[in-house]
Amino acid sequence: MIETKRIFVSHKASNGKIVSDMLNILKSGMTGVEFFLSEQIEPGDNWRSDIVKEIKSADCLLLLYLDPDQDWSWCMFEAGLFSAYKPKNGEKRLYCIQYPGSPPPDPLSEIQTTSATPDSMKIFLKSFYHTTGQTDPKTWADLDATASRLVGLLEQCKPKEYETANLRPSVLLYPAWTAASPPDCSAGQSSQRLALGSIRGGHRKSEIRLSAGFRYGSAENEYR
Repeated sequence: MIETKRIFVSHKASNGKIVSDMLNILKSGMTGVEFFLSEQIEPGDNWRSDIVKEIKSADCLLLLYLDPDQDWSWCMFEAGLFSAYKPKNGEKRLYCIQYPGSPPPDPLSEIQTTSATPDSMKIFLKSFYHTTGQTDPKTWADLDATASRLVGLLEQCKPKEYETANLRPSVLLYPAWTAASPPDCSAGQSSQRLALGSIRGGHRKSEIRLSAGFRYGSAENEYR
């Protein structure tokens, strides 16, 4: 009888839907594997001890690192615990999948991770199938198609990218001189006062000097 391989899936609760869809794709072409998600813990059970028990008995850990802007401290604890119990012979593997252009988490920087691209996903599936003992010829024949399905799903659920601006309108510019007192440009320099208002944050005063000879003095940035 073939021993069932246990896969511990580490992920953020906010990624629950995409993780479930990914596992459905993986399980559709695999046999003799059992995926564990923290959502499977029964109400009233000690979730912490259950997670530690599952990590100790897992043959692989699959980390879905899909949004670096989130707090991944607990997932890093799970990965670290798995690494501590993993034998040095490499039989138990830690896999990490992330989006292209997104660096892996620092604690896993020495591990070869998987980028959500067709070529990288194919390499992941080959290793994953070998580690979990997949022998069905159809599973291997469908490897390219499975990789494409996984990449397509991840692309559909990719977090939106937002442009971040440090300064937000409104910005008010007004001259430091009055009509009765025009600027003295005889020395080749002009003076202007820059007032910035209604910008997020606190209060600070700053002075900005420009190489062209203009001097923006005593500008006050008001952050709310």
